[in-house]
Amino acid sequence: MKRRIVFSVLAVAALALIGAGCGSNGPKVQKKITVGQDPSDVVAAYNAVWVVNDDAVGRVDPKTNALALKKFIIAGQGAGSIAAGENALWVAANLSNEVDVIDPSRNRIVKRIGGIAGSEITFGDGAVWLTQAGAGTIQRIDPVKRRIAGRPVKVGQQPAGLTAANGSVWVSNQADSTVTRVDAKANKVVATIKVGANPTDVAVGEGGVWVTNANDDTVSRIDPATNKVVATIKVKGQAPSDVATGFGAVWVSETNSNSVGRIDPKDNKQTDEIDTKAYAPADVAVGFGSVWAPLAHSNQLARIKP
Repeated sequence: MKRRIVFSVLAVAALALIGAGCGSNGPKVQKKITVGQDPSDVVAAYNAVWVVNDDAVGRVDPKTNALALKKFIIAGQGAGSIAAGENALWVAANLSNEVDVIDPSRNRIVKRIGGIAGSEITFGDGAVWLTQAGAGTIQRIDPVKRRIAGRPVKVGQQPAGLTAANGSVWVSNQADSTVTRVDAKANKVVATIKVGANPTDVAVGEGGVWVTNANDDTVSRIDPATNKVVATIKVKGQAPSDVATGFGAVWVSETNSNSVGRIDPKDNKQTDEIDTKAYAPADVAVGFGSVWAPLAHSNQLARIKP
């Protein structure tokens, strides 16, 4: 009997190692890069990986795996989300009611768009988009004129994550467990889709629209052709909070289990669980041949081999 118990434990341990992406061929953390304190968001663009850390933005060189600037770019108070597009980086600074515009060629803020508070920001379909959780709206910003454009669009309750692609803006609404689809040209809601509990983020790619549902540990897959959920994927980790697509997969940050999950979009199943070792991934992004995850409550950025 004792031998059987020992064998079972070893077998479980072996399976755990495989599932965690510890095999030589599976996804794994290749490098942890020292950045600023408590990194919260990341984007890969303009020959660098840009990380928001406690009201400052750091630039990481993907060739050297090190910070490329001697000083951080100081953003507004409450800076926590970053996006890239139209030859600029866009940082939402919620507490100072502004969006900061960074010129990546000069590594400095060139404009502060005031009078607009928002927590999550994205770029797509020729515009910058910002969630306004308290009002239940999203706001469009003209990236050329660098100013607010049009009226806010009413979405669901407590909008959290958003992404813009292929003529639509997709918004996950935490408080009512829905995703709102907005026509990016008309600034008009065209669909409201019920998903899992507490949807925190949304991404488009790999043949679908993907939504992390933090309270039931699932990812919803929406078919953009029908605006319907076609799969609900149970993840191995806990509290999936952010999602990105790339390298033939869907990547999910799992906050409460200190891990990043990999989902195969061909069969809607999780194939790998990547251990980020003691710290929770606050975000996930793809670029430069890697998956990037800032680790909350640390000073590290994890670079993951896909």
